[in-house]
Formats: sequence, structure tokens, C-alpha cells
Amino acid sequence: HSRSATFVLAATLGALLSCWQTAAHAAPVTEPPPAVDAAKPEAKAPDRGPLVRNSPMDANLFYQLLIGEIQARDGDFGTSYQLYFEAAKRLKSGQLYQRAVDVALQARAGEQALLAAQAWRQALPQDREASEYTAQILMALSRTTDLASPLESLIRLTPEAQRPQVIASLPRSLSRMSDRKAAAQVVEQATAPWR
Repeated sequence: HSRSATFVLAATLGALLSCWQTAAHAAPVTEPPPAVDAAKPEAKAPDRGPLVRNSPMDANLFYQLLIGEIQARDGDFGTSYQLYFEAAKRLKSGQLYQRAVDVALQARAGEQALLAAQAWRQALPQDREASEYTAQILMALSRTTDLASPLESLIRLTPEAQRPQVIASLPRSLSRMSDRKAAAQVVEQATAPWR
């Protein structure tokens, strides 16, 4: 059992590092081409490729995330959530906000999940997933009063070709809510810009 737990922890850390490396290499930094010397028309600039952009993950962040994963694995979701949430706020990282929300949901702590999702949406307002998570959590908590804004944002951030499907799915998604009148008002408010 200890070997499999160690393997799972190593795989999780590998995935975290891979996510950071992928994000770091997603937009390579390039430098302008060197000036060509007019006296040497045959001179050709060496092909160096893109510059390496280092990950924002330093040793402290690595250990913070490692401890967060260990705490989650051991069932201490509160500590894990706090570690991820603090790191997400510090780095404004969608991946870390999402992990904080996921840890809170795993602990069945809806209010903490909502707090992290709302902070994610505020820190990264153009992140579609932040709006989607916020809306889903609000629906699960039956919080119709706060639902129209994240739904409107979700629709706005959805690619234009997919918007009709998202709008059409709203009534079905909100049908589980106990207050049907409030759910209908939410749909009206959220879809108003597209009518």
C-alpha cells in the first residue's frame, strides 16, 4: 500500500510539474534577429531556437504544493485547500485555483469551493472555466441570487459557434433548482445580451 501511495504522489507531482512546464513553454520568448553587417552580405544569423522561459515554480512553491497533495491524500482537505488557495492567489494561476476548488469539493465544503471559484473568477475574469465552476457551485448550493452574473460571463466567454448550445442547456441545468420562478429569472438575466 505504501508503494502505491508513493507512486500516486510521485505521479501527481509529475503532473503538476508538467502543467507548469507546459504553461512555461506555451508562449516561447523570442529575441529579435541580430543586425546584419552590410560589409558581410553572406553572413547568416545562427539558428538558436526559442529562448527557454523558466517556470514560476520555485522551491517554496514546490514544497507548498507537495505538502498540499500529501495533506489531501491523508484526508486533511482543509490544510490542502488553504495551501492551494494561497498559492493560487499569489500566482494568479487558474490551475491552482481549480485544484483548490477540487480539494474543497472533495471535502464536500461547498462554501470554500465557492469562495475559491469566485476568487478565481475575479483574478482571471477572462477564464471561462472560472465562470463555469462558479456557476456550477452556485447551482449546487441553490444560490439563485448570485447565479446570473457567472452564467452571463460563461456565455460571453464561450466561442460564438457554441453559444446557442450553452444557452439552450440553461433551462435543463437549472431545472433541478427548487425555486423554478427564480431559475427562470436567472435564465432571463443571463441571456438578455443575446436576445
